[in-house]
Amino acid sequence: MFMKLYKFASLFFILFITVASVAALAASGYRAEVNEDPEPLENPSMVQDESARALAALAILYAPNDDKDRWVKFVCNGMTDGGCEFFKNNHADAIWASPAGHEGVSSGGSLAEVVIINDSAQVWQVKMTIFSNAEEIKSDVFILVERGANGNWYLNRVLYGPWISQEEF
Repeated sequence: MFMKLYKFASLFFILFITVASVAALAASGYRAEVNEDPEPLENPSMVQDESARALAALAILYAPNDDKDRWVKFVCNGMTDGGCEFFKNNHADAIWASPAGHEGVSSGGSLAEVVIINDSAQVWQVKMTIFSNAEEIKSDVFILVERGANGNWYLNRVLYGPWISQEEF
């Protein structure tokens, strides 16, 4: 009986000390200092690579989520303004209606070749793989990218790839 009372008293004492310490800190106005760097919060592409935005936009383009408006917004985040408008008007519906427009889809790729047009424009060949519940699609995708004022590359157009009609050009 004494042993049970001793264990109970020990646990009560530890709990009392913990609660008292927290109460004392709260009463003294103690606040943990949190340093937030706003730059990563404003810049969703934390990879320090000038091609990251364009490649991320391409990967998102081929992996729509369940909210079409949000998906278009994410794609356009890595695109030029003109490219975003072209995408919304010409490609978004076709890709949304494709096998890529279903749940459980992801995509990835790697830059295979670069053709330099001038200082601010290039054509990239990207080896893409699109994974869906039903299949795996491997394709070479050719994109036009433009350099932004910040030095990063932005997707302007998908020139060739799955579900992209060549008739729009």
